[in-house]
Order: sequence, then structure tokens, then C-alpha cells
Amino acid sequence: MRWFSRFSSRRLARLALAVPLVAALGACAMDRGPDTRDIGLDLWTGEPAAAGVTLPQVQVTHGSRTISGPKVWADPKSGQTIQVYERSNPEADGVKTQYFTRRPDGQALGRVYDSRPGRADRYFVDDAFFPLGTWGRGESRTFEAVEYTEDGPQARSITIKIRRLDFTFRDVPHSLRYDWIMSDERGNVIYNERYVYSPGVGFAAFDNRLK
Repeated sequence: MRWFSRFSSRRLARLALAVPLVAALGACAMDRGPDTRDIGLDLWTGEPAAAGVTLPQVQVTHGSRTISGPKVWADPKSGQTIQVYERSNPEADGVKTQYFTRRPDGQALGRVYDSRPGRADRYFVDDAFFPLGTWGRGESRTFEAVEYTEDGPQARSITIKIRRLDFTFRDVPHSLRYDWIMSDERGNVIYNERYVYSPGVGFAAFDNRLK
């Protein structure tokens, strides 16, 4: 019994010394917030000079894609005059043209106009296409938008999920990978796409997740 008592005392003493250490390590782990990144328009445009500017003037070409703006555009659906960026991309059967604007909440860049060869023009209100502002590693946000098609206004639910917040892609550091998912009002997924954007490059890779 004396041996057990001495053993227990020594063990309790060691445990008593260990508890503060464990608590301290636990506190350090809890104090470490989630990894975050401030995502700006410069990553979308691929124009480093646009960093830190809310609505930078841009005229840049990467491959066949050209981004210019901002310019004033009268939105026929919302009735508002807004600042938009035009992105155009020549394709085999014509030129695809899209207008983008910053959402009022600043959380994403969204389309307001989409024109493609052989398809009716589409308009969007409160769209979310490219994440902006502060986002966390693995973070997911859902936005409610309206898409105007040939059949009239359609409710859309859009989810942006960060897959790689800051990584090297094709030798370009600080790239971003995220999923973009659009569903209809019944919850059916219309698009499930994965994008990569890289500094100085802009749009770097695309994967259609539905195929």
C-alpha cells in the first residue's frame, strides 16, 4: 500500500505538471483562426496593377480572352445604371460576350449579361460567379439570384466553395481553386464547374463536374 501510495503521488505530480502544458497547447490551437485570403479583382482579371483597387481600370488580354472596363451600362432588368466589366472570347461560331459587376454585398463578382453564339441573350440579377473579399479555406457560401431566359425570370441558387485557397498551379503561386454550382428552384443542379485562377494569368483552368 505504501508503494502504491508513493507511486500514485508521483504519477499525480507528473499529471499536475502536464495539465497546464496541455491546456496551453490547446489554447494555442484554439487561438489559431482559420486560414483566410483577401481575394481581389486582380486575380480575376490577371492584372497585378489592379490589386487593392475596388473598381480598377482594366484593359487586358490573356490568350483569346479580353477583359475591359469598368464602363457604364443600363441594366434592362433591374432598371439601374451600373459599372460593368466586359469579357469577350472569340469562338469558332462567334464571339461570347459577358458583363460582370460586383455584388452589392461585395462577396462576389457576378454576371449581369451573357451573349453566346446561337443562344438567346441572358440577364442576371444578384449573380455570384467569382469570390471577392475575405474567404476562408474550405469555405462555402450560397447566393440567391435570378436568371432571365427565354422563358422569363428563373430563380437560381448559386454555391461557391473554396477548394484550394492558396496553392501553386502550373508553377504560378497563390492560385485559387473553387467550385461553382448553380441549381434551379427545385434544387436540380444545372451547372457544377471547377475553376482555377492564377495571379498574372486570370482564368487558368476549368472542369465541368457534370461530365
